[in-house]
Amino acid sequence: MKITGIKSFLAHPTYSKDPDIVIKKNMLLVKVETDEGIIGWGEANTMAEPYHVLIAPHNYNNSSMSLAASLQVCAVIPNFLILEYGVHFSELGDAIAMNPFKVENGYIRLPTTPGLGLEINEEALGNYSFKELPVREGY
Repeated sequence: MKITGIKSFLAHPTYSKDPDIVIKKNMLLVKVETDEGIIGWGEANTMAEPYHVLIAPHNYNNSSMSLAASLQVCAVIPNFLILEYGVHFSELGDAIAMNPFKVENGYIRLPTTPGLGLEINEEALGNYSFKELPVREGY
């Protein structure tokens, strides 16, 4: 599955009323964590595929778990184009995963283990404490 480390795709949000679903010409950007998860992606794909609209998931600043879900969806949709992946977040993901994803020549191998294919090391996760952040203005 081809992935990329670019920061974002250029897209204009006026093509959709939903700011998390952006259509730019013949490409649909979706986010697994906000677009009703894997089922929402399937529905978006079902609507896009008959019109030859490609799917380019937005996965720039997401967790390893979100990446795992994104990989599973991308593997089964016929109009998948490219998966955005912020490689600079991989250090944390690698630290808390029992079997971290590895980028090899621009690709990530699909996991063959059950579920999403990612097992979290709960002991390592305990090293990263939760910290409450102030609510941003306008949210």
